[in-house]
Amino acid sequence: MKTKELSLLLLLIFNSFSVFSQSEYLFCKSDEMVAKSLKEHPELKQNQDQLEIITQQNYNLPAEKQIYVVPVVFHIIHEYGTENISDAQVIDAIKVMNEDYSLTNSDAANIVSQFSGIAANIGFQFKLANKDPQGNCTNGIDRIVSPETFIGDDGSKLNPWPRNMYLNIWVVKNVQDAAAYAYLPGTAPSNNVDGIICRADYVGSIGTSNHTKSHTLSHETGHFFNLKHTWGNSNSPGVSCGSDNVNDTPTTMGWTSCNLSGATCSSPLDNVQNFMEYSYCSCMFTAGQKSRMVTAITSAWGSRNNLWTSSNLSATGVSGTPVICTPVADFTSSSTFVCAGSSLNFSDISYNGIVTNRTWIVNGGTASSLNDSVITVTYNTPGTYSVTLTVSNASGSDVVTKNGVVIVLPTTAAYTSGWTEDFENDVIPEADWIPHNMSTASFGISNSVHYTGSKSLSYINSASYVGLVSEVAGPTFDMTAISNPVLTFHVAFAQRTSDNTDKLRMLVSTDCGKTWAQRYYKLGTTLSTSSATTSSFYPSSQSSWRMETVPMNNYAGLTNVRIKFEFTSQGGNNLFIDDINLGGYSFADEILSAHAIQVFPNPATDEIYIESLDGMNPEYILIADASGKILSELYPEKAIEVLNIQTYAAGIYFVKVRMIDGSVVVRKFVKE
Repeated sequence: MKTKELSLLLLLIFNSFSVFSQSEYLFCKSDEMVAKSLKEHPELKQNQDQLEIITQQNYNLPAEKQIYVVPVVFHIIHEYGTENISDAQVIDAIKVMNEDYSLTNSDAANIVSQFSGIAANIGFQFKLANKDPQGNCTNGIDRIVSPETFIGDDGSKLNPWPRNMYLNIWVVKNVQDAAAYAYLPGTAPSNNVDGIICRADYVGSIGTSNHTKSHTLSHETGHFFNLKHTWGNSNSPGVSCGSDNVNDTPTTMGWTSCNLSGATCSSPLDNVQNFMEYSYCSCMFTAGQKSRMVTAITSAWGSRNNLWTSSNLSATGVSGTPVICTPVADFTSSSTFVCAGSSLNFSDISYNGIVTNRTWIVNGGTASSLNDSVITVTYNTPGTYSVTLTVSNASGSDVVTKNGVVIVLPTTAAYTSGWTEDFENDVIPEADWIPHNMSTASFGISNSVHYTGSKSLSYINSASYVGLVSEVAGPTFDMTAISNPVLTFHVAFAQRTSDNTDKLRMLVSTDCGKTWAQRYYKLGTTLSTSSATTSSFYPSSQSSWRMETVPMNNYAGLTNVRIKFEFTSQGGNNLFIDDINLGGYSFADEILSAHAIQVFPNPATDEIYIESLDGMNPEYILIADASGKILSELYPEKAIEVLNIQTYAAGIYFVKVRMIDGSVVVRKFVKE
């Protein structure tokens, strides 16, 4: 095959693959954020206008050969998930940026011939800072534990370093509806948010990211240095022809696929491979784009001109020989819960400096080692324990202690014959209710909201908690004495808007919390018990609650069963849980309180009467068949209630009556 034919075939294969795979990827929202900022702060527009005048004047200047070094700090905002990317992934991201801005990226070999002559070495070099704003040693990676990682907006840009000294890059788990965004020079609503925010899985080419997404930071850095999308100021490529005010990029509609032979707006060929496109096969900047970026980094109107000065390179530690910093101690555990007699792992994830020595202190357990980066610890005695890690190198040492990081549960269950929880005498945390994965938002006890009594389990939600997951684990049960076990609870919830999809799950573990199986799941409208309200939701009456029934037959006969509630916020409203009951309904006629409850006639054919003979009103009444399945729930307002049973099949049924004083009576009747 001739070389030209082979090249064409490879190009078509590459093109087809890119078109197919692109749909998996997210785009940038810089245009929306810049437009929003200028609308709210119209005085900022003069910065852009003045910078544009200078930029247009500079287009005919000779190509710059100077290298502009830019100090960079990565702020990793995380909750110990995959968003807490490794140092290696950050270093790889810097490597990719430097290759893209020096035209040494391997992708540059794919540039189509029509544009290879104008592909530019921008002359920017990015280096991780070696000094923080206070002059302390840093490796340029700042790690911050915060639920803001799930939100990914300007409010998530924590601990900003001065923008005239550093390029701030914030790494988060989510950026709402986008991969990343940045402000054009002079358009940020405040100095503290001027920089780039990017999803963790779009950083670099390794770890949580991949090669296709690896140029995202090069795209956003282009915005930071005054490049627009090739089709102009919009986030809607493919809609209309537009210009990016660059003299050598064709007017285009923009691309969301890698059509290397694509042409729009009467141009002979579009620069689909431009880093400021959405094609996800980007590999070049043009000479005209270089002129814009060099003007931005050298002009006072762009607020970028101090970054590369020799005094700033010295102040940020990027000039001269890098210094090895003292590590900052941190670690993770493979689980919070563990059964007595079992083991879990701890992993050293210390940062900021290379660890040459480490020492673990594990209270209550026996460790496989006290010096390795990953250790296995066996716990034999129930209790709550702390773990301490000390790390050091030639520069110094650091220590971290995490209290309550291990909860060792007994192999003997706390409850053996059913269970009722009304939260009247509870606090969180306690032996029965242990929080896990909690941060800003968490489950707690409400002293004013209740289905019965005066308290309930509550989750006070916020519109800013998008993606935040909070959990609370309940007690352990021995189910061997419960026939046909069923768990019931009352829930109250309202959406903030009709499209909020907050999610509640109830999960069950049989191995002391190592693994969990879902038994209940509702979200959005299916979880709601009241109409959506933009105000903070609090149930006003019992009608705002709903009883949920969770069959537990799969766990009958097991001796160590634990439940957990997990709530995932999508920016919705408050949630409340009350009156949890675990029991069975296929047991013999039995009086569990002193109250006299009469069910008649018995046997019955059409209807039954349920009467409280001592005049006390029932709180609620449940009707269950012999298997434990709940068929009806009643909330009577008087001492006698009538239930139509014509649709019931012939057989044995049970009536469970909970009185307003919390006591329970169970009665059996027969349907003929």
